[in-house]
Amino acid sequence: MTIPEISAQVEDYLVSRRAMGFDLWGAGYQLRAFARFANEQSEAGSLTLELLLRWAQGAVEPGPVTAARRAEVLRPFLKYCRQFDPVCPVVPLGLCGPGHRRLSPHIYTAAEVTALLVASRELKPDGLHPLTYVTLFGLLAATGMRLSEALRLERKDLNLDQPSLTVRETKFKKSRLVPIHVSTAKALAVYQKATLATPRHPGVETVLLTAEGLSIPNRTIHNTFDRLRRRLGWVARGGHAQPRIHDLRQRADSPIMPTSLPEALWVVPAAS
Repeated sequence: MTIPEISAQVEDYLVSRRAMGFDLWGAGYQLRAFARFANEQSEAGSLTLELLLRWAQGAVEPGPVTAARRAEVLRPFLKYCRQFDPVCPVVPLGLCGPGHRRLSPHIYTAAEVTALLVASRELKPDGLHPLTYVTLFGLLAATGMRLSEALRLERKDLNLDQPSLTVRETKFKKSRLVPIHVSTAKALAVYQKATLATPRHPGVETVLLTAEGLSIPNRTIHNTFDRLRRRLGWVARGGHAQPRIHDLRQRADSPIMPTSLPEALWVVPAAS
């Protein structure tokens, strides 16, 4: 396969796989990046194993895991290409090492969770904005939910009389019932009352809202968490470069999955 053919072949591959029900959002992004890289290597002429490895190992933040995951993205694409070009190179399995390595999480202490909630209370502007982050971060630490699950929670999913949450179509498209501590239910009730003063955009039923009455974008949460993390001066104790939101599912006093937090952590400021 020649270099000019790669971009068209990538698009054909993505159409074919998506027609079979595969999403390939991340893989598509990576394969298009590979096609751009290959097209810049005009001296290469045709696709070679050396060119494949140069791209796999040439990430902005290179590392063995990054190279291995890039190689994993290339392998099924190159196998697809071999249907049309039997001499198309394929990255040998394991050439760049294993692509999935479970890194140890940052185990948050109760003091760190408290500090995060206190810092969240101080966010500006006042009103629903800081209350939203106190509620969100406290909910993650108290229940072990994933961030995506918390952001998708709708008002119909709350049962505060028999404290529990319904998490719908989560990992592997399954739903589950999550019992919650009475302090968590109280905090959610406070937040629900505060949101009554915020007009919702049509169709928005999520529990957590922006001050404009919209669902909160995932990226906005990560940006806010990163600012708070830097302000608090946290140093990672796990295998990742920085403490992550996802690690709030882990607590030093409950290393598997926490079910409650001290009620003091759920004291939230009244919305103005």
